[in-house]
This record gives sequence, structure tokens and C-alpha cells, in this order.
Amino acid sequence: MFRGRVLLLLVTSVVLLIWILNSNKMTQNKRVANQAERQTWDYKGSAIELISEEQREFLWKTEHYGNALTRYGFEPLAKRISESDKVGIAKVLTSEFQAQAFTYSAPLSHQNRQLEITRQSHPEHLRSVLNGEQFVEWLIGQIANFHKKPKVRFHLMALQPIDGKTIVPEKWTATAKLRIWGESEPGSPHEILAYFDLTTGKLENKVLSDSAWLSELNFSLIQTARSKGFLMKEVTGERGVKTADMHDNWNLSQKKMVGNSGGVYLSDYNRDGYMDMLVTDIKGPNKLILYQGAENGRMTDVTADVGLHSSHAGFVSFLDVDDDGWEDLIHMWKTLPMDVGFTGTRKGAILRMPPI
Repeated sequence: MFRGRVLLLLVTSVVLLIWILNSNKMTQNKRVANQAERQTWDYKGSAIELISEEQREFLWKTEHYGNALTRYGFEPLAKRISESDKVGIAKVLTSEFQAQAFTYSAPLSHQNRQLEITRQSHPEHLRSVLNGEQFVEWLIGQIANFHKKPKVRFHLMALQPIDGKTIVPEKWTATAKLRIWGESEPGSPHEILAYFDLTTGKLENKVLSDSAWLSELNFSLIQTARSKGFLMKEVTGERGVKTADMHDNWNLSQKKMVGNSGGVYLSDYNRDGYMDMLVTDIKGPNKLILYQGAENGRMTDVTADVGLHSSHAGFVSFLDVDDDGWEDLIHMWKTLPMDVGFTGTRKGAILRMPPI
């Protein structure tokens, strides 16, 4: 009986030891796997440590707060500036707000018969310190240079907590760009471009929407440009190009903008001495539009005449594939070579467009 108990105890001890060793090995393997997830390798095969989970969370949080600052802080403020809303602008400034601006220092300037450009970028001791009321008056004074309500937009360039590491900080510092553009008088474009650093408190949606959130703003560069007339004239419609049928990011809100809505490709495909233009666009049933060029910059839509049609925008290339002297057209709407083709002919075919 005693021997049986000893044997049972021995077997139990061995099983327990094996379980402990396996558990340690599994823990070690998990640790190695987790470490491998944070590593990549350079071209020589050496391991490179990637960011930690804490650093990754910090970046995600910072991006979130940056989006909040843009949507609930900058966008409403831009609207108030455009409308010269003194009361609305003052509402976002804290009681201790102060700004550094160029109010008396002479700017660098360049002027010719067509345009005038000024640039102000001076050290702190040459800047004026303004309180909230003075800053609002100064800002409204800039808007007064436009004969009608200008467009205003902020661009966030950098954002970080004051202490540099807290995930939910009480104070942030940011670098941003302010662009104000319009016309100083009818037909005379005018633009103000300003770079600045700012200090703000908690970047929460409710705080940015309902409270004073801007405590400090220091301009580092202000550039102003104005011209007696527009340097380029809109003649797209006059030349025969139908932009109303195309996706236009300029006339859409940021939410509806598309990073790659199409492209423009030039080629004298019919060899008449005038450049022709192929437009790819994501809007409309036909994503390919071919314009035949003529004298005086005129363009004629010949898409149906040459049999072009595609439900994909994709990428296009003109080249003489078969070396017969005529430009051929390759249309690719996916990333892999086997997906090169043109809708309307067999998939994988290259469509050659003969002269009209």
C-alpha cells in the first residue's frame, strides 16, 4: 500500500512538472510572438523594433484629438472669420488669451506690374503682443482687405501634448496654417497665408463647441499676395470640355472629396498635329471621355465615334505597342498585369484607335 502511494505521488509530481515546463514554454512562445509582431526587418535581415502598444495608442489618441480640433474648433472658427463675426471669434478665446502678431514691423515685399507679395517673419522681440480684443480687431482688419466675404480654411500641421507623453493631457500645443483668399476688388485676387503655433486645453468635442478653448496664438510667418487680375482664365467650357459631367472636388465638402477621381492623358492619336485629350473620371456611366483637339484649342467629344466605353476609370497609357506608327491605348483598372484590358472588347485586349 505504501509503495503504491509513493508511486502515485511520484507520477503526479512528474505530470505536474511537465505541465509547468509546458506552461513556461507557451508563455515564452507567446512573448516571442508578441515581440515578433512589433518587429520588422531591414534589407539585411536585421530585426528592427517597431512602436510599442503604448506608443501606438498615443498616436491613435493624438490623431483623434487632431480630428476633433479640426472639425469642432477650426471649421467653426473659419466660418466666423469669413463672416467677420467678432462676437463668435471672441467666444473661442480664453480670458488669459494673448497673441503675437506683426503689427508694426516692416515686411519684405516684391512688386511688379501684375502682382504684389509681402512677407513678414521676424523674431519674437519684433512682434506685438495682443490681448483677445486687440487680436479680434487685428483679424477683422485683415478681412477688411477683401471686397466681399472671403474663403477661410485652417490646416493642422502638428499636434502634441504640452508634456509630450500624456495620452489625455490638459493642454496641447499645435502648429497650423491659416489661408484666407478671395478678391480685394472685383477681378483682383487676394490671398493671406499665415503659419502659427497655438496652445489649447482639452480637445474634447463639447469643449471645442461650447467653450473658450484658444489660450495662446503666435504667428511665425504671414505672407500676403494680391494681383491686378487673374493670371489664368477659365476657358474649359469655351473649348468644348464638359466639366459638369465630371467629379469636382473643388465644389464638394471634405467628406465627399475623393483622393483619386480620375486623370488626364494627352496624345495626338490621329496624327493631325493637334494634341488630343483622354479624360478618366469616376462620375457618369462612361468613365472614359476622348476629346479630339483642333486649332484654337477647341476640343470635340469623339468618345462614341471611336467606340470607347468603360465602367471603370482606372489608368491609361498611350503608346505604339505594335510599332505601326499609330498610338495604341492601354486601359488598366486594377493593379495586376493580367487585369489590363478595355471594356467593350475582350478582356486583356489592347484597343488601337485608327485615325478618324
